[in-house]
Amino acid sequence: YACQLDWPTNDVPECSIWDDLRNGIYAYYGYPFKKAEWRTKFASFYKENPAFSEASLSPAAARNIALFKKMGEERTGCM
Repeated sequence: YACQLDWPTNDVPECSIWDDLRNGIYAYYGYPFKKAEWRTKFASFYKENPAFSEASLSPAAARNIALFKKMGEERTGCM
């Protein structure tokens, strides 16, 4: 099986995964995205909240956003 892998691309995600995960959380809370790319990507559940504020995030969501941002900046676990 290991010989069939196109290493490292089959098991290591692209670093954009951290942006996707972070913005998925923001989309859940209705963050008003400036880029249409994010509104489109999460169109199945995204509903903009014009009154969005960072204070509306749950503590777990805020921690995960910070973690995903840091991992993206450090290029942790991705290529």
